[in-house]
Amino acid sequence: MGQFGLRAHKAAITLFAGFAAMALAGEARAEYGAVASGHDVACVSAALRLHVAFNMRSQALADQAALAGCERGGTDCHIIMRFGKGRCAYINVTPTQSCTEASASAVGSTPQQAHSLCMNHARRVGAAYPCPAPIGGCNR
Repeated sequence: MGQFGLRAHKAAITLFAGFAAMALAGEARAEYGAVASGHDVACVSAALRLHVAFNMRSQALADQAALAGCERGGTDCHIIMRFGKGRCAYINVTPTQSCTEASASAVGSTPQQAHSLCMNHARRVGAAYPCPAPIGGCNR
């Protein structure tokens, strides 16, 4: 292999290694999540609005996504939980047909935990409707 061939071979390996590093870095960075909570704008009462964001590339992006989701129909939204690489968060809120009904909510690290906590909260506050399937996920 001539000097030009050796340089081209090294350049190709360097280029491949750079693409591989970028691909792995992108995968590894999708490890941030957040949960935001606020009040439902349709209700004057304390009806909750929750939103979970996961697999985001930075904590700031996770916070922004959770707040933006909460603010679609919510007010006074703030971050109530952050979770990192390999961690999970699920939210669960009982539906209401009117703003006068009690609502229950929960955040857990597994769907089962969130559902169980929501059911316990629903019993304590006398929620009119059962807790639905939790929504959420795990960071890579």
